[in-house]
Amino acid sequence: MNPSREQISLSQLFLLMVTFETGSAIIFGIGSDAKQDAWISILLSSAVGVALLLIYFGFMLRLPERNFFQIMEFAMGKPIAAVFIYLYVIYFFYICIRVDRDLIEIMKTTLLTQMPVEILHLFFYILCMYLTSSGIQIIGRIGELFAPLLMGFLFLIGILLIADGDVLFKRLLPVMGEGIGPIIKAAFPSVITFPFGELIAFTMFIPFASQFSKARRVGVFAILASSFVIVFSCIIQIGTIGIDARSRANFPLLSAARILTIGYFIERIDALATFIVMLGIVIKVSVFFYGGLKGLEHLTNVRYQLFVIPIGLILSVLSVVVSHNFAEHVYEGIKLVPYILHIPFQIAFPCVLCGIVMWRTRKRVAAGNK
Repeated sequence: MNPSREQISLSQLFLLMVTFETGSAIIFGIGSDAKQDAWISILLSSAVGVALLLIYFGFMLRLPERNFFQIMEFAMGKPIAAVFIYLYVIYFFYICIRVDRDLIEIMKTTLLTQMPVEILHLFFYILCMYLTSSGIQIIGRIGELFAPLLMGFLFLIGILLIADGDVLFKRLLPVMGEGIGPIIKAAFPSVITFPFGELIAFTMFIPFASQFSKARRVGVFAILASSFVIVFSCIIQIGTIGIDARSRANFPLLSAARILTIGYFIERIDALATFIVMLGIVIKVSVFFYGGLKGLEHLTNVRYQLFVIPIGLILSVLSVVVSHNFAEHVYEGIKLVPYILHIPFQIAFPCVLCGIVMWRTRKRVAAGNK
Protein backbone atom coordinates (compact mmCIF):
# COMPACT_ATOMS: atom_id res chain seq x y z
CA MET A 1 0.00 0.00 0.00
CA ASN A 2 1.18 3.46 -0.83
CA PRO A 3 0.02 5.79 1.96
CA SER A 4 0.45 8.88 -0.19
CA ARG A 5 -2.24 7.58 -2.53
CA GLU A 6 -4.52 6.32 0.24
CA GLN A 7 -5.25 9.49 2.17
CA ILE A 8 -8.26 11.63 2.88
CA SER A 9 -8.29 15.02 4.60
CA LEU A 10 -10.18 15.59 7.85
CA SER A 11 -12.62 17.98 6.19
CA GLN A 12 -13.33 15.45 3.47
CA LEU A 13 -13.76 12.71 6.07
CA PHE A 14 -16.23 14.84 8.04
CA LEU A 15 -18.35 15.78 5.02
CA LEU A 16 -18.19 12.27 3.62
CA MET A 17 -19.44 10.80 6.89
CA VAL A 18 -22.27 13.36 7.15
CA THR A 19 -23.34 12.73 3.55
CA PHE A 20 -23.11 8.97 4.09
CA GLU A 21 -25.22 9.08 7.26
CA THR A 22 -27.91 11.41 5.92
CA GLY A 23 -27.99 10.21 2.30
CA SER A 24 -30.93 7.83 2.57
CA ALA A 25 -31.94 8.36 6.21
CA ILE A 26 -33.48 11.80 5.66
CA ILE A 27 -35.97 10.54 3.11
CA PHE A 28 -37.36 7.60 5.10
CA GLY A 29 -39.59 7.76 8.15
CA ILE A 30 -37.05 6.26 10.54
CA GLY A 31 -38.19 6.00 14.14
CA SER A 32 -41.88 5.93 13.16
CA ASP A 33 -42.69 3.45 15.94
CA ALA A 34 -42.07 6.29 18.40
CA LYS A 35 -44.70 8.40 16.61
CA GLN A 36 -44.28 12.11 17.45
CA ASP A 37 -41.23 11.25 19.57
CA ALA A 38 -39.31 9.85 16.59
CA TRP A 39 -36.85 12.74 16.85
CA ILE A 40 -36.00 11.69 20.42
CA SER A 41 -35.42 8.15 19.21
CA ILE A 42 -32.99 9.48 16.60
CA LEU A 43 -31.07 11.47 19.21
CA LEU A 44 -30.88 8.42 21.50
CA SER A 45 -29.64 6.31 18.59
CA SER A 46 -27.00 8.89 17.69
CA ALA A 47 -25.61 8.61 21.24
CA VAL A 48 -25.32 4.84 20.76
CA GLY A 49 -23.77 5.56 17.35
CA VAL A 50 -21.07 7.62 19.04
CA ALA A 51 -20.41 4.72 21.42
CA LEU A 52 -20.10 2.32 18.49
CA LEU A 53 -17.70 4.66 16.73
CA LEU A 54 -15.55 4.81 19.85
CA ILE A 55 -15.48 1.00 19.88
CA TYR A 56 -14.28 1.05 16.27
CA PHE A 57 -11.59 3.52 17.29
CA GLY A 58 -10.70 1.17 20.13
CA PHE A 59 -9.03 -1.20 17.67
CA MET A 60 -8.06 1.37 15.00
CA LEU A 61 -6.03 3.46 17.44
CA ARG A 62 -4.16 0.39 18.70
CA LEU A 63 -3.15 -0.50 15.12
CA PRO A 64 -2.86 2.76 13.18
CA GLU A 65 -2.63 2.79 9.38
CA ARG A 66 -4.31 -0.61 9.14
CA ASN A 67 -7.77 -1.03 7.72
CA PHE A 68 -10.50 -3.20 9.21
CA PHE A 69 -9.45 -6.36 7.39
CA GLN A 70 -5.79 -5.99 8.27
CA ILE A 71 -6.75 -5.55 11.92
CA MET A 72 -8.82 -8.74 11.75
CA GLU A 73 -5.83 -10.66 10.44
CA PHE A 74 -3.62 -9.34 13.25
CA ALA A 75 -6.19 -10.24 15.90
CA MET A 76 -7.29 -13.69 14.75
CA GLY A 77 -4.64 -15.01 12.42
CA LYS A 78 -4.88 -15.38 8.68
CA PRO A 79 -7.07 -18.53 8.32
CA ILE A 80 -9.80 -17.44 10.75
CA ALA A 81 -9.66 -13.82 9.62
CA ALA A 82 -10.17 -14.90 6.00
CA VAL A 83 -13.56 -16.36 6.91
CA PHE A 84 -14.73 -13.17 8.59
CA ILE A 85 -13.32 -10.97 5.82
CA TYR A 86 -15.27 -13.01 3.28
CA LEU A 87 -18.45 -12.57 5.33
CA TYR A 88 -17.90 -8.81 5.57
CA VAL A 89 -17.32 -8.61 1.82
CA ILE A 90 -20.71 -10.25 1.28
CA TYR A 91 -22.28 -7.94 3.89
CA PHE A 92 -20.89 -4.77 2.31
CA PHE A 93 -22.02 -5.84 -1.15
CA TYR A 94 -25.47 -6.77 0.16
CA ILE A 95 -25.91 -3.31 1.69
CA CYS A 96 -24.91 -1.84 -1.70
CA ILE A 97 -27.75 -3.83 -3.26
CA ARG A 98 -30.29 -2.69 -0.67
CA VAL A 99 -29.37 1.00 -0.81
CA ASP A 100 -29.37 0.94 -4.60
CA ARG A 101 -32.84 -0.63 -4.54
CA ASP A 102 -34.00 2.18 -2.24
CA LEU A 103 -32.86 4.81 -4.74
CA ILE A 104 -34.36 3.11 -7.77
CA GLU A 105 -37.72 2.78 -6.02
CA ILE A 106 -37.61 6.51 -5.22
CA MET A 107 -36.75 7.41 -8.81
CA LYS A 108 -39.50 5.19 -10.19
CA THR A 109 -41.97 7.04 -7.98
CA THR A 110 -40.97 10.58 -8.90
CA LEU A 111 -38.66 11.02 -11.88
CA LEU A 112 -38.34 8.10 -14.28
CA THR A 113 -41.63 6.25 -13.98
CA GLN A 114 -41.41 4.63 -17.43
CA MET A 115 -37.70 3.76 -17.45
CA PRO A 116 -36.92 0.02 -17.15
CA VAL A 117 -35.48 -0.69 -13.73
CA GLU A 118 -32.63 -2.73 -15.19
CA ILE A 119 -31.36 0.34 -17.05
CA LEU A 120 -31.64 2.49 -13.90
CA HIS A 121 -29.63 0.01 -11.84
CA LEU A 122 -26.97 -0.29 -14.53
CA PHE A 123 -26.47 3.45 -14.93
CA PHE A 124 -26.34 3.93 -11.17
CA TYR A 125 -23.62 1.29 -10.76
CA ILE A 126 -21.64 2.72 -13.66
CA LEU A 127 -21.42 5.96 -11.69
CA CYS A 128 -20.46 4.14 -8.48
CA MET A 129 -17.90 2.01 -10.34
CA TYR A 130 -16.25 5.14 -11.70
CA LEU A 131 -16.02 6.77 -8.27
CA THR A 132 -14.80 3.63 -6.52
CA SER A 133 -12.13 2.82 -9.07
CA SER A 134 -10.70 6.32 -8.57
CA GLY A 135 -9.89 5.62 -4.90
CA ILE A 136 -10.39 7.19 -1.49
CA GLN A 137 -9.32 10.70 -2.48
CA ILE A 138 -11.87 11.03 -5.27
CA ILE A 139 -14.68 9.61 -3.13
CA GLY A 140 -13.70 12.15 -0.45
CA ARG A 141 -13.73 15.03 -2.92
CA ILE A 142 -17.12 14.04 -4.31
CA GLY A 143 -18.47 13.83 -0.76
CA GLU A 144 -17.05 17.28 -0.13
CA LEU A 145 -18.90 18.53 -3.22
CA PHE A 146 -22.21 16.78 -2.57
CA ALA A 147 -22.57 17.54 1.15
CA PRO A 148 -23.38 21.29 0.82
CA LEU A 149 -25.91 20.54 -1.94
CA LEU A 150 -27.65 17.85 0.09
CA MET A 151 -27.73 19.80 3.35
CA GLY A 152 -28.54 23.13 1.71
CA PHE A 153 -31.47 21.77 -0.26
CA LEU A 154 -32.94 19.93 2.74
CA PHE A 155 -32.83 23.04 4.92
CA LEU A 156 -34.23 25.12 2.07
CA ILE A 157 -37.24 22.80 1.78
CA GLY A 158 -37.74 22.90 5.55
CA ILE A 159 -37.51 26.69 5.77
CA LEU A 160 -39.90 27.18 2.84
CA LEU A 161 -42.42 24.75 4.35
CA ILE A 162 -42.22 26.55 7.70
CA ALA A 163 -42.53 29.98 6.05
CA ASP A 164 -45.53 28.77 4.03
CA GLY A 165 -47.27 27.65 7.22
CA ASP A 166 -47.32 23.98 6.22
CA VAL A 167 -45.42 22.79 9.31
CA LEU A 168 -47.56 22.47 12.44
CA PHE A 169 -45.23 22.00 15.40
CA LYS A 170 -48.16 21.04 17.64
CA ARG A 171 -48.07 17.67 15.88
CA LEU A 172 -44.89 16.98 17.86
CA LEU A 173 -46.89 17.08 21.10
CA PRO A 174 -47.19 15.55 23.61
CA VAL A 175 -43.50 14.90 24.15
CA MET A 176 -43.00 11.38 25.53
CA GLY A 177 -46.77 11.02 25.82
CA GLU A 178 -46.47 7.22 25.92
CA GLY A 179 -43.28 7.09 28.00
CA ILE A 180 -39.79 5.98 27.10
CA GLY A 181 -40.78 2.46 25.94
CA PRO A 182 -41.80 3.27 22.33
CA ILE A 183 -38.73 5.48 21.95
CA ILE A 184 -36.34 2.69 22.91
CA LYS A 185 -38.26 0.18 20.79
CA ALA A 186 -37.96 2.47 17.77
CA ALA A 187 -34.27 3.09 18.42
CA PHE A 188 -33.15 -0.53 18.79
CA PRO A 189 -32.26 -2.00 16.52
CA SER A 190 -33.71 -0.10 13.56
CA VAL A 191 -32.42 3.47 13.99
CA ILE A 192 -29.18 2.49 15.72
CA THR A 193 -28.21 0.17 12.89
CA PHE A 194 -29.60 2.46 10.16
CA PRO A 195 -27.89 4.80 9.72
CA PHE A 196 -25.45 5.06 12.66
CA GLY A 197 -24.15 1.50 12.81
CA GLU A 198 -23.40 1.59 9.11
CA LEU A 199 -20.30 3.63 9.94
CA ILE A 200 -18.56 0.26 10.23
CA ALA A 201 -17.76 0.83 6.53
CA PHE A 202 -15.58 3.79 7.52
CA THR A 203 -13.10 1.48 9.21
CA MET A 204 -11.80 1.27 5.64
CA PHE A 205 -11.36 5.05 5.41
CA ILE A 206 -10.55 6.47 8.85
CA PRO A 207 -7.11 4.78 9.22
CA PHE A 208 -5.95 6.76 6.19
CA ALA A 209 -7.05 10.21 7.37
CA SER A 210 -4.29 12.76 6.82
CA GLN A 211 -4.29 13.56 10.56
CA PHE A 212 -5.31 10.28 12.09
CA SER A 213 -4.81 11.51 15.67
CA LYS A 214 -7.71 13.95 15.17
CA ALA A 215 -9.99 11.57 13.29
CA ARG A 216 -11.87 10.39 16.39
CA ARG A 217 -13.02 13.91 17.22
CA VAL A 218 -14.00 14.49 13.59
CA GLY A 219 -16.01 11.26 13.57
CA VAL A 220 -17.93 12.19 16.71
CA PHE A 221 -18.73 15.64 15.33
CA ALA A 222 -19.86 14.04 12.06
CA ILE A 223 -22.36 11.84 13.93
CA LEU A 224 -23.67 14.84 15.88
CA ALA A 225 -24.02 16.91 12.71
CA SER A 226 -25.75 14.13 10.78
CA SER A 227 -28.12 13.43 13.68
CA PHE A 228 -29.09 17.11 13.70
CA VAL A 229 -29.85 16.96 9.98
CA ILE A 230 -31.90 13.75 10.34
CA VAL A 231 -33.81 15.18 13.31
CA PHE A 232 -34.58 18.30 11.27
CA SER A 233 -35.92 16.15 8.43
CA CYS A 234 -37.98 14.11 10.92
CA ILE A 235 -39.54 17.22 12.47
CA ILE A 236 -40.40 18.62 9.04
CA GLN A 237 -42.01 15.32 8.04
CA ILE A 238 -44.12 15.03 11.20
CA GLY A 239 -45.04 18.70 11.25
CA THR A 240 -46.10 18.68 7.60
CA ILE A 241 -47.92 15.39 7.01
CA GLY A 242 -48.53 14.14 10.57
CA ILE A 243 -47.49 10.92 12.33
CA ASP A 244 -50.09 8.67 10.69
CA ALA A 245 -49.26 9.71 7.14
CA ARG A 246 -45.54 9.52 7.94
CA SER A 247 -45.83 5.95 9.17
CA ARG A 248 -47.74 4.93 6.02
CA ALA A 249 -45.68 6.83 3.43
CA ASN A 250 -42.81 5.06 1.70
CA PHE A 251 -40.87 8.33 1.40
CA PRO A 252 -42.21 10.88 3.91
CA LEU A 253 -39.80 13.65 2.92
CA LEU A 254 -41.03 13.50 -0.66
CA SER A 255 -44.62 13.58 0.58
CA ALA A 256 -43.81 16.71 2.57
CA ALA A 257 -41.95 18.34 -0.33
CA ARG A 258 -44.88 17.62 -2.65
CA ILE A 259 -47.04 19.95 -0.55
CA LEU A 260 -44.74 22.91 -1.16
CA THR A 261 -45.65 25.37 -3.91
CA ILE A 262 -43.74 28.55 -4.70
CA GLY A 263 -45.62 31.46 -6.23
CA TYR A 264 -48.49 29.18 -7.35
CA PHE A 265 -46.49 28.03 -10.36
CA ILE A 266 -43.46 26.09 -9.03
CA GLU A 267 -44.66 22.68 -7.89
CA ARG A 268 -43.49 19.06 -7.61
CA ILE A 269 -40.41 19.98 -5.59
CA ASP A 270 -40.28 16.29 -4.67
CA ALA A 271 -38.77 15.50 -8.08
CA LEU A 272 -35.87 17.85 -7.41
CA ALA A 273 -35.57 16.45 -3.89
CA THR A 274 -35.13 12.99 -5.39
CA PHE A 275 -32.23 14.19 -7.51
CA ILE A 276 -30.52 15.81 -4.52
CA VAL A 277 -31.01 12.75 -2.30
CA MET A 278 -29.54 10.64 -5.09
CA LEU A 279 -26.21 12.39 -4.51
CA GLY A 280 -26.04 11.14 -0.93
CA ILE A 281 -27.04 7.61 -1.91
CA VAL A 282 -24.30 7.51 -4.56
CA ILE A 283 -21.78 8.28 -1.82
CA LYS A 284 -23.23 5.64 0.48
CA VAL A 285 -23.12 2.87 -2.10
CA SER A 286 -19.61 3.90 -3.20
CA VAL A 287 -18.31 3.66 0.38
CA PHE A 288 -19.74 0.16 0.90
CA PHE A 289 -18.67 -0.90 -2.60
CA TYR A 290 -15.12 0.26 -1.90
CA GLY A 291 -15.08 -1.62 1.41
CA GLY A 292 -16.19 -4.86 -0.22
CA LEU A 293 -13.68 -4.52 -3.04
CA LYS A 294 -10.82 -3.90 -0.61
CA GLY A 295 -11.83 -7.09 1.15
CA LEU A 296 -11.50 -9.00 -2.11
CA GLU A 297 -8.13 -7.34 -2.65
CA HIS A 298 -6.99 -8.49 0.77
CA LEU A 299 -8.15 -12.06 0.16
CA THR A 300 -6.75 -12.45 -3.35
CA ASN A 301 -3.76 -10.07 -3.41
CA VAL A 302 -5.18 -8.66 -6.65
CA ARG A 303 -5.71 -4.90 -7.05
CA TYR A 304 -9.32 -4.04 -6.21
CA GLN A 305 -9.72 -2.00 -9.42
CA LEU A 306 -9.74 -5.26 -11.40
CA PHE A 307 -12.90 -6.33 -9.54
CA VAL A 308 -14.80 -3.08 -10.05
CA ILE A 309 -16.51 -3.83 -13.38
CA PRO A 310 -17.42 -7.53 -12.90
CA ILE A 311 -18.64 -7.06 -9.32
CA GLY A 312 -20.48 -3.84 -10.25
CA LEU A 313 -22.33 -5.61 -13.07
CA ILE A 314 -23.22 -8.53 -10.80
CA LEU A 315 -24.57 -6.18 -8.11
CA SER A 316 -26.65 -4.27 -10.68
CA VAL A 317 -28.39 -7.55 -11.55
CA LEU A 318 -28.79 -8.65 -7.94
CA SER A 319 -30.34 -5.27 -7.06
CA VAL A 320 -33.22 -6.14 -9.38
CA VAL A 321 -33.84 -9.64 -8.02
CA VAL A 322 -33.07 -9.09 -4.32
CA SER A 323 -36.79 -8.55 -3.63
CA HIS A 324 -39.89 -9.24 -5.69
CA ASN A 325 -41.45 -5.87 -4.88
CA PHE A 326 -40.95 -2.81 -2.70
CA ALA A 327 -43.21 -4.12 0.08
CA GLU A 328 -41.03 -7.22 0.42
CA HIS A 329 -37.90 -5.05 0.29
CA VAL A 330 -39.18 -2.87 3.15
CA TYR A 331 -40.23 -5.89 5.23
CA GLU A 332 -36.78 -7.45 4.91
CA GLY A 333 -35.10 -4.16 5.78
CA ILE A 334 -37.17 -3.61 8.92
CA LYS A 335 -37.90 -7.09 10.27
CA LEU A 336 -35.00 -9.30 9.15
CA VAL A 337 -31.83 -7.45 8.16
CA PRO A 338 -31.29 -5.54 11.46
CA TYR A 339 -31.36 -8.75 13.51
CA ILE A 340 -29.71 -11.20 11.10
CA LEU A 341 -27.01 -8.91 9.66
CA HIS A 342 -26.69 -5.49 11.24
CA ILE A 343 -26.41 -6.48 14.90
CA PRO A 344 -23.75 -9.16 14.28
CA PHE A 345 -21.70 -7.16 11.76
CA GLN A 346 -22.05 -3.66 13.21
CA ILE A 347 -22.12 -4.35 16.93
CA ALA A 348 -21.30 -7.89 18.09
CA PHE A 349 -18.21 -8.72 16.05
CA PRO A 350 -16.57 -5.25 16.34
CA CYS A 351 -16.96 -5.43 20.14
CA VAL A 352 -15.30 -8.86 20.21
CA LEU A 353 -12.57 -7.67 17.83
CA CYS A 354 -11.91 -4.61 20.00
CA GLY A 355 -11.48 -6.84 23.04
CA ILE A 356 -9.10 -9.18 21.22
CA VAL A 357 -6.98 -6.31 19.85
CA MET A 358 -6.74 -4.65 23.25
CA TRP A 359 -5.68 -7.94 24.82
CA ARG A 360 -3.07 -8.69 22.17
CA THR A 361 -1.60 -5.17 22.27
CA ARG A 362 -1.61 -4.81 26.07
CA LYS A 363 2.15 -5.40 26.36
CA ARG A 364 2.86 -2.82 23.66
CA VAL A 365 0.68 -0.25 25.47
CA ALA A 366 2.30 -1.07 28.82
CA ALA A 367 5.76 -0.68 27.33
CA GLY A 368 4.76 2.65 25.82
CA ASN A 369 3.51 3.92 29.19
CA LYS A 370 6.82 3.12 30.94
